[in-house]
Amino acid sequence: MRVYFVVQHKNQGSSILRGLQISNELNNLDIKSKVINPHEVPTNEENAIFFWVKNINLNIVKRCRKTSHHIYDIVDNFIYNKRMVDEAIKSKLLDRIIVNNSSMKLEFSKEYNISLDDISVIHHNWDPRIANAIKENQNNLTFGYLGSVASLSHSHNFLHYKEIAEQYNIRFHDCEIGADVTDLIKNKRKIPAFSWNKNAMSQAKIGFNCHISIREENSHLSKYKTSAKVVTASALGHNIITTHEDAVKDILPSEYPFILTNTDLESVRKMFDLVKEDYNSNKSLWNRGLEIISCVKEEYSIANTIKNYTNLINVILQKI
Repeated sequence: MRVYFVVQHKNQGSSILRGLQISNELNNLDIKSKVINPHEVPTNEENAIFFWVKNINLNIVKRCRKTSHHIYDIVDNFIYNKRMVDEAIKSKLLDRIIVNNSSMKLEFSKEYNISLDDISVIHHNWDPRIANAIKENQNNLTFGYLGSVASLSHSHNFLHYKEIAEQYNIRFHDCEIGADVTDLIKNKRKIPAFSWNKNAMSQAKIGFNCHISIREENSHLSKYKTSAKVVTASALGHNIITTHEDAVKDILPSEYPFILTNTDLESVRKMFDLVKEDYNSNKSLWNRGLEIISCVKEEYSIANTIKNYTNLINVILQKI
C-alpha cells in the first residue's frame, strides 16, 4: 500500500502544507508516501490511497483500479470552484472528503446526503517553516496582515482594510513572495499577481505582533476558509484580531479577548482601539490572549495534525 498526495503545483500554497509536508511526516512514520501531479497518477496500482488536494480530476479517478481509494481535501475550493466540489462529491467515486470545520461537515452531510462518518474535519496546522522567520519590532504594538495580498483585490479577505490601514499603521506581508508590501498598499497601487516563492515563509521577516483576519460574517469566506491565519499567529507567539468564523469557532475558545462578533466598520475600529488601550496599560487582555493562543500552537502543530491522517489511513486499510 502506498499513499499519494495529488497536487496541481508542487511548490505552491496548499500543495506544500496539505501535500508535501504531510507526505514527509508520513514517510518519517514509515508510511510510504509521495507527492505527485495529476498526470503522474499510477492508475494500475493496487490498493493505493490518493489524497486529492484542492483540485481533483474525476476522469483520472475513473481510470484507477477499483481497489484504489480516493480522499478529496477540499481546502478552500468550495469558495472558488464550487462546481468542481459538487461534481466530485456527487460522483460517488470518493471514499471520504476532508473539510475545514465542524459546521462545514454538518452542512455537507445534509446537502450531499452523505454520512458524517465519510467526512473528516482537519484543521490547518501551522507551517513549520515559519519557525525560521525573523521577528522584528516586537517591543511595540504593531498590527499586521499576513496572507495573499493579491487576494485583497479579488475577495474581501481583509474587510475594511482601505479605511483602517493608515489609521492603525497596519503592515502587510505577502505570504506568496515573502516580503513586506505595505508601501504598495498605502500608495494605493494596483496589487500585482505575484509569483510564488517556495521559501517565502522560512525567509520571512515579520515586523508586527498582532495579526488580522477580518472577513464579512456569514460570507462564503467566513464559512469555508481554513484556520490558517489563527494558527500562524499562534506559531509566532502573537495575538490576532479575528472575526468569529466557523473554523475559528472550532479552535479558539469564546473567551479569547480579540474575537470580533460584528464586522461593521465601527465595531472593527472599536476592537483595534481596545487592543491599543489594553497593550498600553496593564496588558491584561493581551497576556490572556497569548496564554490562550499558546494552546492553539501546541494543538495544531504538524506533529498533532498528522494523527488525523494516520487515523484516516487506518480506516481505509480496514476496508482493504
